[in-house]
Amino acid sequence: MGFIDRLPEGAVWAVIILVVLTAIALRGYWAVRRHFGERERAEQRLDNIRTAGTPATATVLAAADTGVRRGADTFFLVALTLRVLPEDGVDSFDTSITVPLSPVRIPDFAEGRRIKVKVDPGTHDVAVDQRTQ
Repeated sequence: MGFIDRLPEGAVWAVIILVVLTAIALRGYWAVRRHFGERERAEQRLDNIRTAGTPATATVLAAADTGVRRGADTFFLVALTLRVLPEDGVDSFDTSITVPLSPVRIPDFAEGRRIKVKVDPGTHDVAVDQRTQ
């Protein structure tokens, strides 16, 4: 006679439900942990570009609110399409990035505005190099 056979009839369902809920909770925990790990790695990559990247300017070709907020309503995540003009004579290129902006800084990133950026010359990854808060 096994462990399950010795349990009262209702307890079998309770054990099954407990196992399923535990599995769901663990899966959710790992998904959240993976999400924050990816976000942390992305922030680290941008910090590295700001530290060691090549200075450039970029013209904002388009700016669109993503509808996502960080820190309640403190930062708006804004999708920017940029034409990047490296200062080292390399040809310009277009790219898209998403930037958390304070509402008071949104006009600084309006279409047609020039902004300071830094570029990773190997990958053409771009990081904003001016105040966003």
